[in-house]
Amino acid sequence: MNKKWMIYGANGYTGSLIAREAAKRGQKPVLAGRNKSEIEALATQLGFEYTIFDLTDTAIVEDNLSRVDLVLNCAGPFTRTVRALLDACFSVHCHYLDISGELNVFEYCFGEGKRAALAKCIVCPGVAFDIVPTECVAAKLKELLPNADSIKLGFDGQMALSQGSSITLLEGIGDPDLTVYMIRDNGHIQHLEKPRIERIAFERGEPPRKAMAITWADLNGAFYSTDVPNIAVYVPATHINRMSFACMKWMKPFVSKSSVQLLLSKAIKALVKGPSEQDLEEGSMSIFGEAHSQDGKAVRIYIKVVHGYRFTCYSALSAVDFCLNNDDKHGYFTPSQLLGADFVESVQGSSKFQIERIA
Repeated sequence: MNKKWMIYGANGYTGSLIAREAAKRGQKPVLAGRNKSEIEALATQLGFEYTIFDLTDTAIVEDNLSRVDLVLNCAGPFTRTVRALLDACFSVHCHYLDISGELNVFEYCFGEGKRAALAKCIVCPGVAFDIVPTECVAAKLKELLPNADSIKLGFDGQMALSQGSSITLLEGIGDPDLTVYMIRDNGHIQHLEKPRIERIAFERGEPPRKAMAITWADLNGAFYSTDVPNIAVYVPATHINRMSFACMKWMKPFVSKSSVQLLLSKAIKALVKGPSEQDLEEGSMSIFGEAHSQDGKAVRIYIKVVHGYRFTCYSALSAVDFCLNNDDKHGYFTPSQLLGADFVESVQGSSKFQIERIA
């Protein structure tokens, strides 16, 4: 019996990219979401089944998910969609994956691990660029240095955001539980008034440059997979990045208002188009990781991957294949726990790990 799977939010920028890549690979997901005209048009173009439903009626959500073995949630912001979909998945024994990069979504899914195991479901958020490369690097560092006490992660590369990612970022700025500059210190999330600054070479052989620690999903994802108590995630401290993050911090009191959220969301939907096809083909991302132990040992890893949204297409589809062919796994997983630390190397267009023992 052939297993069926669904892309929920298939009409969004990333969801449609994944659907089109699935068609190229001969896969036939069921396309789903709230927007009938867009979902129907895409399904007709690709020759896929489709279904239209929102997440307000539990019975309707369960009925739709009962017809598939796995749902790939591409409908962000994921704080709005994860709960209803997870509850339905547990009721009908459907695996759950998403492409979230939201810190609190990882925390929520982690907390649902026991329910997932009892329901014999796989729950793995973040099978996408926002988490897979850096979290796999963190897991590899832990393999190479089992007594690691601290991990630094980082990424560099220009990448315009899609509408969904922009709205998710907007909601994150307005979330009272999140701040712009966060790290994990001695096992606990710490909110910083100013960004931690270090000098990091994001590619092997390049000179170190200023980098700033930011709030990123690995503060939960990499912590869950490695149990390393000190984790920080860095991006280059360019003038644009410094100004952008400073503006996010300054805007927080205003953006937290629902009226402002609504106004800015409408503006994003009208103005933001997402990366072009040329951007997807030509873009790439450099990933960095470094682990230290208290006995003075250290190891460093570099890896390059394709454009973030292209990477998400490839990694999400590989994760879908894995889950549909591995029914013996149940519970909550980070991507590296489910797919292995070396998974990032197997994603189309990725280089191999470049490993340096530095102490």
